Amino acid sequence: AWPEALDPLRPSTWGQLVFGLKPAYVPPSAVGGGTTVVRHGLDGVQVTDADVGGSSICGAPAAPGFFSTWGELNWAGKEFLNIQHVDPISEWPCFSKYYVTFPLDSMPTGKTILSATLTLYQNGNAGEDDDPQPSFIEVFTIGEDWAESTVTWNSAPLAGDYVAATWVNPLEVAPPPWPGIPRHWDVSGAVAEAYVAGQPLRLALYSPDSAFHSGKYFFSSDIGGGGEGRPTLTVRWGSSVPSLAKAVAPTSGGEGDVVTFTLGIQGDGGTLALTDTLPSGLAVVTWGGTYGSPIYDSAAHALTWSAAPPAGQPVTLTYSTRIVTDTPEALTGLAVLTGADGIELTASSTVLANPYRIALPLILKQR
Repeated sequence: AWPEALDPLRPSTWGQLVFGLKPAYVPPSAVGGGTTVVRHGLDGVQVTDADVGGSSICGAPAAPGFFSTWGELNWAGKEFLNIQHVDPISEWPCFSKYYVTFPLDSMPTGKTILSATLTLYQNGNAGEDDDPQPSFIEVFTIGEDWAESTVTWNSAPLAGDYVAATWVNPLEVAPPPWPGIPRHWDVSGAVAEAYVAGQPLRLALYSPDSAFHSGKYFFSSDIGGGGEGRPTLTVRWGSSVPSLAKAVAPTSGGEGDVVTFTLGIQGDGGTLALTDTLPSGLAVVTWGGTYGSPIYDSAAHALTWSAAPPAGQPVTLTYSTRIVTDTPEALTGLAVLTGADGIELTASSTVLANPYRIALPLILKQR
């Protein structure tokens, strides 16, 4: 069954199929920054990876019956992996896909992800002497932990979002010079989501190709030789630039009418402090926020808010007010956002209270 917890009578357990790549990642504004390289053995990092299915030998240990044991094959410790799909369906023992988990603990905290690239080093391909074919290899996010020593085709976690894909051609020279031919996938959005959530980057790679000899071999994290050919995650990051925006709807009204203000905030990972001072012609009715709650200070006639949202995470604060003046005037409130480094941003919005209204005449022209 899919999803695994499916109950046909409970729509909340149903899955949703989405076709196509997830929209491209657009990084928030940032300044400065650096690059972090994540690779097994580099600075003590532990990267876990394994292929599942038939690997590079079409599940030979499960022969000749295949059905009873193929789905439970485990290839822990193997120094290279295979990503492969092939038609017809009778070739299913050769199916092979790849799982990898990159911890992000070596990343500095409170940063904005600018870009991230997954690199695998190709060292061979199926059908080297018999017309090898290109492969279209896709990358999916994974939402669960797994263990290299026990992961199998049957137990591997389900795929999440489809985040990247690239064509991988057969090798012109086999075997290639060390450390193999680098192949790259843009996984910026997946890394940004994992980083904000405080989770490792968990990925699965799969090929939907149908041609014979379309499998591609890459070095795994278990390869020796100094580690240069191991799967590598390269992340560029920067420091977020705080931002503040303020809007109001509707922009005009009479005494007793309610207008709602919306504050949009993005921080740099540090503590932010906001004060939004209201004009006397407005009275606060309700208020709230998506990250922390603003506090209404009736004595100062202002809303205040303080929090430290993760870098790049948008925060929305809203509050509704009632127009309490009966005179025509422009009511302007000023919001001030202060960051940990002393940076100060301001934003304002204006409500026209009891505005003068002019009705234009309606002119009917008849021939």
